[in-house]
Amino acid sequence: NLQKLCEFGNVNLILAYAVKIVMDEKTGNEERGGWVICSNGQRIKFDVLSINAGISPSLPISAVNKDNVKTEQETTAMANKIDLITPVKPISTFSSRYEALCDRLHETRELYNEENPFRLLVVGGGAGGIELALSAQYALQRILLGYIDEQGNEVKPNTNTKQTKDVAPLKVTIVTKGSALLTSHNTKVQRILTRILRKRNVDICYETEAK
Repeated sequence: NLQKLCEFGNVNLILAYAVKIVMDEKTGNEERGGWVICSNGQRIKFDVLSINAGISPSLPISAVNKDNVKTEQETTAMANKIDLITPVKPISTFSSRYEALCDRLHETRELYNEENPFRLLVVGGGAGGIELALSAQYALQRILLGYIDEQGNEVKPNTNTKQTKDVAPLKVTIVTKGSALLTSHNTKVQRILTRILRKRNVDICYETEAK
């Protein structure tokens, strides 16, 4: 409960959005602060203003040649390609898109094998990207191996099937524009997580920017 959390921390919670920021005209020096005008008419004085609006990454439409789309068939193909991209933010839509991915994998898992694995590409070498890569790898492996049914229930492995080893046809890759993972963390943490990723057979592409 956000209201109770704010009360506990002695923080004012205002359910409105900022419509205007006005710097202090008396001093003419923006370092002396100003006012935030809210949608409910409230004026809030500040000395230092922190703007934390969150981010919602734009889907890279250009990557699927939007400018070259001319026919209805090409438009449908472009939409299908975009649907394969699952941004984590806003988090409100990530859950449903991830569930749709799992459902699709349940339906198509027989199409994947050692020569043609299911490929998951995670863009971002920070803590969030690594957490997503490792947790998704674990969950998608279990779907590909048939250990989880479409309702999310555990399924006892069938030892009579050809695929009895816990090796799923899945390839996970992390892409980061940095020369190392977790650049905001100390080197010991970087080494530990890099070692874990290698042990889990996660590929890492350094100094690579997704466009």
